[in-house]
Amino acid sequence: MASAPRPRTKTASTSTTQIARATHSFAITSYSQHKGLAAGEFIRSAAFDVGGHQWCIRYYPSGDKRKELEDYVSIYLELLGKYGKVTASFDLRLVDQSTGLSSVLFSKSLVAFDAVDNRFSCGCQKFMRRSELEASAYLRDNQLIIESDVTVFKEPLVLKKATNSVDKMSPPDLYHDLDNLLVTKVGADVTIKVQEEVFVAHTIVLAMRSPVFKAEFYGPMNKDNKERYQDHIITIEDMQPAVFNALLQFIYTDSFAECMKDLDEDDTTELTKHLLAAADRFDIQGLKFVCEKDLCECLYVDTVAAMLVLADQHNCIQLKDACIEFITCLNSLEGLVESEGYQNLKESHPNVLIDIFERVTSELFSLRIISS
Repeated sequence: MASAPRPRTKTASTSTTQIARATHSFAITSYSQHKGLAAGEFIRSAAFDVGGHQWCIRYYPSGDKRKELEDYVSIYLELLGKYGKVTASFDLRLVDQSTGLSSVLFSKSLVAFDAVDNRFSCGCQKFMRRSELEASAYLRDNQLIIESDVTVFKEPLVLKKATNSVDKMSPPDLYHDLDNLLVTKVGADVTIKVQEEVFVAHTIVLAMRSPVFKAEFYGPMNKDNKERYQDHIITIEDMQPAVFNALLQFIYTDSFAECMKDLDEDDTTELTKHLLAAADRFDIQGLKFVCEKDLCECLYVDTVAAMLVLADQHNCIQLKDACIEFITCLNSLEGLVESEGYQNLKESHPNVLIDIFERVTSELFSLRIISS
């Protein structure tokens, strides 16, 4: 009897990510003296160390560069040094000087800072309207205090360990293979027109990821559908090509990051909102969840009302709760009431205003119990 081949030796290792965390407080003690700075001009905090890297906070009293930002203050976290490269999560806060407590007004998770690649800063262009800031408890005695909580994820510590000798196959890269299928168009059997652009796809993949596409291609009415799609061409109405491209990318790869990489913050938010509506339309719950999560981090005083309308239209409980929570934490509702989205909210979604009122009432009642 021939002897069985000897198994290849299996090795294993454990990767443990190390983190470092610190909070820096940046006090601007002569607030009024900096109001004359032009758009794009900033005040920089002292450097502080987190995880072996030097950081600072940049504060723009008249907004960051663009004219449409001149009514806002902008705040960024900056990685110092010419060659720094690190992954970090952070938030930006303002200290309520009547209570001494800080409020998180902006946060970002897992940002890749890379000084060599000119990605050395991240923050919020429309951090807060200057008029709202100056009327709030964040500004007292000509002083403003900004805080940033920074978490740095260091290079993983890898520990090797010996294991038994077992053959092990490398796991299949399903999404890479599907992405390759989308790019090469091998076996594609349907052409999709969106406005003036044409996309080629595979009905089986679309049906696998979307119950709506599944019903269209393989549902009880499939006979009618076969006649409808006899030329293998369908048209998607009321959608922008860029949105459908991102939708298609997610269907095949479970990610749409590639479609966002060249967009600025405002365009990324706008595309994500349209993508949320598309996810709801085609019942792709995974995409809807990701869009909701991303939009929860893009809430500002002058846009939160419009975001709340979007959440109500598409039954986004997570996003709706985040919007209402954001509103209840505001010291002033002036910017909210003056926004375009508020009128739409008041006229078309009065039920949401009732939800806000009930949440605010509940918060005040809880505070009254605590204070008594």
